[in-house]
Amino acid sequence: MVSGKKIGLGLVTCDRNDYLLQSLQSVLDNSRDLDCLIVCDDGASREKSSNIVNDLSKTFLSDNNDPYNILYDQSPKPYSGVAHVKNRIISTLMYRDCDYIFIMEDDMLLKNPEVFQAYIHAMEESGIHHMNFAKHGTANYKHGFPTTRVTCAYNTFNIGFYPNLVGSFSVYTKECLDDIGMMDDKYINAMEHVDHTYMASLKGYHPPFWWFPDLEHSLYYINEIEGSISNTARSKNKLKNEINGMQRFEHKHGVHISRVPLPDQEEVIKFLKEKRLK
Repeated sequence: MVSGKKIGLGLVTCDRNDYLLQSLQSVLDNSRDLDCLIVCDDGASREKSSNIVNDLSKTFLSDNNDPYNILYDQSPKPYSGVAHVKNRIISTLMYRDCDYIFIMEDDMLLKNPEVFQAYIHAMEESGIHHMNFAKHGTANYKHGFPTTRVTCAYNTFNIGFYPNLVGSFSVYTKECLDDIGMMDDKYINAMEHVDHTYMASLKGYHPPFWWFPDLEHSLYYINEIEGSISNTARSKNKLKNEINGMQRFEHKHGVHISRVPLPDQEEVIKFLKEKRLK
């Protein structure tokens, strides 16, 4: 728990058992504040991934006096899609009354047991209900360094606002998810997190779209497995899925993702000041 709030984490995996082993081990090594952990498998190599989860869980349970629940779940059939799997995670953790729900993919590594506390305190101080780790891949880098639109200082943490949205590690409050609902599973392995964050921004749980918040020093808490973006089990039909995803977004929201207006800094600062006062 953090500040009396129940914390749940869901780990998404799909046919990358070497990554699952590293990622899950990093979670267990830095799980001090977790109350519930679920691993959800959307791949075909289910026996291997199940064995990894069971073996690591046994070691963890034997080494800890007060362990939390570790669950293993599978999509109804392999390759049901990222949105479907993340929805299974959200449903499970909300059913278990988690106040903060974290979702990470199997190419992410936790580095510090204060990771959950850091994000939650930053969200409590800022009034933001949904954040995404911004430093997976190179979308938010310039000349090798993370680049923000602006950075805001709060009591304990600085929050950077990044121009591009990355969905490999996300956190939501229960209040946010109660309102915006599940991910749209009509998106197949592309754009589902973009749509979900857009919905959060429209309802005021997230800053105006194109201003994506993350802890300024989130690399102190999280890292990626090197080369993981190019090494994915979902690379088949990647371009087709992205095109279909953008078409789905335009049909649903009446605007192509590239034409969603970019709010100016003054609008964003006004939003943040109002949230901080609540």
